[in-house]
Amino acid sequence: MIDLTGKSVIITGAASGIGRATAILAASLGANLTLGDRTEEAGASVVDEIEAAGGTAQFVRCDVAQEDDVEALVCRCGVPVRTAGRRAQQRRPPQCRQRSP
Repeated sequence: MIDLTGKSVIITGAASGIGRATAILAASLGANLTLGDRTEEAGASVVDEIEAAGGTAQFVRCDVAQEDDVEALVCRCGVPVRTAGRRAQQRRPPQCRQRSP
């Protein structure tokens, strides 16, 4: 089995379906999760479930179609992300500001 202990993982669409299942699996493998979804109540419920099982997770409301939401999600994770591709080269990197949880 994969060991994700100490790894930071971002999962979008984490409030239901495959995203939720992936979050629960990643948490069981030791990952520190930052979960994103448009549905706050369901996302918070997944965090509660993960924490009740001894995992670590935080939720950030995120619509992946909105650039500012995605930047906020990445900044909350605290892990620098490099992306490849033409569009990524034209974009400025996220400017992470201190945000309250």
